[in-house]
Amino acid sequence: MREDIKEKAKKYKILNEVALKNEVVILGSSYMFDFPFYEFMQGHITDYAVYNRSIKGLKIKEATETVEDSLKYLSPGIILVALGEEDVETEESIADYRALVKK
Repeated sequence: MREDIKEKAKKYKILNEVALKNEVVILGSSYMFDFPFYEFMQGHITDYAVYNRSIKGLKIKEATETVEDSLKYLSPGIILVALGEEDVETEESIADYRALVKK
């Protein structure tokens, strides 16, 4: 796994230790990393927190390897997974996606 991905996942792990549990988590790649969630939420009162744990350039296989650090301590109630734009669709990438969802 690339070092930049490892480092970002480690930072998320630290943040997750102090974050609210059972909330909404987004796990994605470049598109979701830059998605302006908080701008859409401005002016709206919500009963939930949204944590964006996307990593720029993240591939499905790397997501499977970093999901523990990125999500574990959050114990999310809802997870939005939006990966694949960094991958070429193959039998292996589809199997990796299934493994990620199962995990």
